[in-house]
Parts: sequence; C-alpha cells; structure tokens
Amino acid sequence: MKFSLIEHMTGVSFAAKAGEKAFDAVNSFIVKTARDPVPVDDAAMESSEYKPVSAESEIDLVVGTKKDERSLIMSLGALALTVSSAPLLYLSGAAVNVYVLYPIFKRGFYKLFRKGKFTNDLLIILVNILLLLSGHFVLLTMGTIAYFLGSWIQYKAKTRSAREISDLFATMPGKVWLLKEGMEIEVPLEKVIAGDLIVVHPSEIVPADGVIVEGGCQIDQHTLTGEFQYAEKTVDDKVFASTMVVSGVITYRVTSAGSDTVAHQLNEILKHSVDSKTMLNMKGEEWADKTALPIMILGTAVAATGQIMHGIIILKFAIGNTIRIACPLGTLNYMTILTRQGILVKSSRELEKLPEIDTILFDKTGTVTEGKPVVREVIPLGSYDAKRIIEYAAMAEKRMAHPIAEAILEKAEEMRLVIPDISDKSYTISMGVTVRFGDIVITVGSRRFFGNEGIGLADHEAMLEQFMLSGYNVVCVARNGEACGFIILEEALKPEIIVQVEKLRARGIKHFGLVTGDHEHSARRIAKALNFDSYYHGVLPEKKADIVRMLQDEGRSVCFVGDGINDSIALKQADASISFSGASTAAADSANIILLSGGFDSLDKLFDVATELKSNLKQSLGLAVAPSIVNIIGLVAIPDYSVLSAILIKLVGRSTAIANAMYPFLKEQREKEKVES
Repeated sequence: MKFSLIEHMTGVSFAAKAGEKAFDAVNSFIVKTARDPVPVDDAAMESSEYKPVSAESEIDLVVGTKKDERSLIMSLGALALTVSSAPLLYLSGAAVNVYVLYPIFKRGFYKLFRKGKFTNDLLIILVNILLLLSGHFVLLTMGTIAYFLGSWIQYKAKTRSAREISDLFATMPGKVWLLKEGMEIEVPLEKVIAGDLIVVHPSEIVPADGVIVEGGCQIDQHTLTGEFQYAEKTVDDKVFASTMVVSGVITYRVTSAGSDTVAHQLNEILKHSVDSKTMLNMKGEEWADKTALPIMILGTAVAATGQIMHGIIILKFAIGNTIRIACPLGTLNYMTILTRQGILVKSSRELEKLPEIDTILFDKTGTVTEGKPVVREVIPLGSYDAKRIIEYAAMAEKRMAHPIAEAILEKAEEMRLVIPDISDKSYTISMGVTVRFGDIVITVGSRRFFGNEGIGLADHEAMLEQFMLSGYNVVCVARNGEACGFIILEEALKPEIIVQVEKLRARGIKHFGLVTGDHEHSARRIAKALNFDSYYHGVLPEKKADIVRMLQDEGRSVCFVGDGINDSIALKQADASISFSGASTAAADSANIILLSGGFDSLDKLFDVATELKSNLKQSLGLAVAPSIVNIIGLVAIPDYSVLSAILIKLVGRSTAIANAMYPFLKEQREKEKVES
C-alpha cells in the first residue's frame, strides 16, 4: 500500500496534551520493540550538530533525527487504528497522530510568537487542524506518515554518512605493542602518550601519529589521502593513525595520540560538514517561508467559505519540507562521494560556488611545482664530462642541508657516483663552498661568488645570462681556480598539472594565473610552460589577497589554489579556496576544500561533482515546486478536484525529489560494484 509523502502536522494543543498522556505507554512499547534497520551509535548521533543544546535550539531542530524514526513507527501503528470501524480505535489513531506531531506544533507557534516568522510549519499545522476538525483521520494519518517517512530517509542518510566517516578514521586497534627496555609489551591504546615507542607489524593499524626510528614498510594511507597506492616509509618518515602497515615492521616514536592525531581532527571536520547547507537550499527554504503567509491567508479564506477541502488543497501548496529533505540529502550524498575520493569539503556552500568560477589563481611553490629544485642539465667545459662535474659539486655540497645541495646529491645518486667523505676542516663556507681534497681545490657557488673569488667566467657570461633570464638557477663549478662546468637547476612542475589545466579550461574556466614571491624570470618560465594567462611575481604572502581582490573588482569569480597555511589571507578572500597541503595540516588549513593526497589528480573530479551537485539541487527545487503547480491547475480546471488527488500529486513529486537526491549515491554504488566484479 502506498502512503502519500505530504508534510502535514497537527497541532491542537489540548488534544495533543491528552494524546501525550494517553499514548506514552504505546510509545514506550513501540520504541522498545522496534528494530533499527541500520545499527548506529545513538549517543554519537545525538551529539554535536544533532543534539539540541538549549531550549531555543530544540525548537529550531530540523528533521532527520532518531525521534523522527520513532514517530514514523508510531504513525504506521496509528494508520491501522484509523482505518478501523471501531470508534474507540478510530479516535485512538487520531490521538496518536496528535502525540507524535505535538513537537512540530510547538515549534511552529514558537517561531510565530517569539520570532514573528510565518513558516511552512504553520501551513502544516493548519492543514492538520482542518483535517482533524473535519474528521478526516485517515488522511491526517497518511500525512503524518508521509512527513516522518521523508524525515526518516534523511535521518538514515545522515547515519550512513556518519558511519562511513567513522569507518574511514575510527578503525583503531584496542591494544598496541609498546617498546619498553627492548621488550614489546601489549598495552591498551588509551595508555599511549607522546614520546612512546610503538612497534607495528604487517596488517596492523598505526594507532597514533609519529616518526619512524627503526625499520621500513609499505603502508596503506587511503583513509587519509584517498590514494590506494601503497607508500614506502623508512626512518625519519612520518606515519599517521588509522593507516595500515601492509608489509615490513616499523618502530616509531609517537608525536600525537588520541584526539590530537590527524585522523581524529579530520573526523571532527567531516562530522561538522554533514549538516552544512548550500545557498540554493537556504534560498529555497527562505522562499518557501516567505510564501507561507499568503498561502495561509488564501487557504484559510477559502476554508471559511465552507470549501474546507479546497482550503486544504491550497494550504498544501507548501514546499518547504520537500526542500528541507531533498536538498540536504543530495548534498550529503555528493559530499560523501568526495570524502571517499580523498577530497575534504568543510562547507557545502564552497562546493556550490565552484561551477561559477571563471578564474583560478595558483600559488607556485609546492602547488604547481614540487617545491624543490632538480637538476635539469649539466654543461661541462673542456675535457670534463657531466659525471665529473656532478661528482665535484656533490663533494662540495655533501655536508650542506639546503635544497640545491639536495638536488645535486640526488643527481649524484641517480648517476651511481660514490662521493668520498671529506673532513669538516677541509670546508670553507661563505656565499659558496670551497673544499680541499688532496691536491684538488673544488669551488661551487653562484656567478657572484665566483667573481668574488676571482674565477673568470667572461667567456660564458652570455650563456649564463640567457639561463637566468629563462628562469633557471645556475651553479658554477671550478677546479683549482678554473671553471670546469655549470649545473642548471629548475623547479620541477607536478606532472599532472598540465593535464588538469587543459581539462579545467575545457570546462569553461577562462583565466589561469600564477602568483609567486619569486623573481620575474622564474614566474614567466613556469607560467609559459603551463599555458597560463598571467603571472604575478615578487608577491609577499600577505599581498596575494590584494591580487584576488583586484580580479574580483574586475567582475571575476576567483578560486585560489595554494598552501592552506601560508596563503590563508588569499584563501579567505577568494570566492572559493582549494588547498594541496594534504591531510597532515587539514585542521589548521584555511581552505574550505582540501585535496588530502596533496596531488592534482582529483581536481577536475572536484569540479565535476560540484557541477553535478548544483544541477541536482536545481532539479530538487523544481520537483518540490512542480506538485504545487499541478495542484493549482487541478483546483482551477477540475470542479471536484479532491484532497486525495492533491495528496497523490504530492507523493509523486516528493518521491521523485528524494529519488533525485539519492541518485548520485546509487550511481556510485553501481559503479563500485562493477569495478569490484
């Protein structure tokens, strides 16, 4: 049997109080015997955003709670009573409806008398008062079922989303292996504190954040990054709670445990994002509430003429509850999809803005580049070869800790060169490095340093100047006071960035810009390599927001992509903000969207989902309005147009809106099943 999905609430005060007393025992019995189809942690679901923290917040509580599920069960029981021909059972069914709907009656009148707001709740109250007074108890009960059925669907979506979040970050071992005086001792997880040494074996979950001090492993980090490719970890690498060691054994020193871990912080962010509303959702609700008063006046006036059923049909033009169910449900499904793919969205409103973006500004270092230099080319002079130049440079830079030294040493390792150890007393360090090895004096540094040391570069100045103007770094190498070669370094671009920019440009984004604190030559080279439309060089972090503001003043909708910590001012100024800082700094990140893997691979997917979300929300709003339009036409064109017809039209509209909201989740489930099969 089908029940109409309509938004009818009743609110006759005295009857509600009587029903509350009479059927308290019934409620207790049903709640105790009802079986929850999906086991959830009620204590967790009633906390934070789900639990009213004051009398006023209880009045403002939205649909989608455990209480709505219980009310649905009771209203189903009430239907069996109201279809009975026995007067006592018939009236008892009406009283059950009064009981379960009393909180909505209280909420509607609270907003009216305390806040002066005419809302959809008042329309629902009035509809059900008319049904109650006119003796249409079956229609009253069907409306109650419909209301709580929609609320129950939303509640289940919330619990599913919360459970998935919990599955991502809360799969922690009960006990861990603590290393103490060379012995592994099994202790409860809650006893672990910062500074402890923990041993993790294959197939075990890392219980806390820390740094490896011994061993190496392959580790599955997909819960934090969305990436299913295993990461190689060794001494001095960081490991994070809720990730799993696939192979190898590690001993690591705990840096953060319990609520201080990255996994726990991500879990908290995601729990708070579950109830965020999009702008379309809020505008739809606002519009629905603004239409409540004229609908109420018209419906009441028609009912006062004796046309009670026609008055009820007019009052059922209300669309607020369909919007309040379908829009958040769709948003929740899309945000869950993104979370599974390693994209953390702190606010759904930020996601909603992405389809309107026409300009993207990228920070340079660490965003479009790897954040460190690499050797691009080696230019030997005379009889020297590239290996000899790298060997000399590596000998000089072996004890250095700056990025250029690391790039040279990585190149030496790539060439499989064996670099001899040289004692500290052989080094002379100023603006460059001079090192003695036997009877050889090796000098490595910049052009200016060579000039100060009296090492001539006159024959090579034109070539070196061209490299500098092209945005490359040049390291000069000399042996015994004579230049023997040059090492050309560049900041390597992230390999996926060019492909992603092409995809985003194909989506209609018109302008791409680069923002950097570097000199113009480097900015121009990278912007050209990426086919960007503009670049801004020599920009201090606090001035990046000025560039965002300037573009906004030109009428552009700007998304800033950068470091969520250092670029915080620009990220807050932008219309939308995306960070590639990764999972480890997500809690402190100023961006509202964080790609947890730290890579670009999912950037176009993010924009695809944002576009789909906006389309889905518009469809849900249309489906919320459509039944009211059909009912208006029916009321005008068909003389004997009935309340039952209006109910059925409402049923079709709301069912379709809910199906539309659930579509992205069901689609992803089908795709997932195909992949697994």
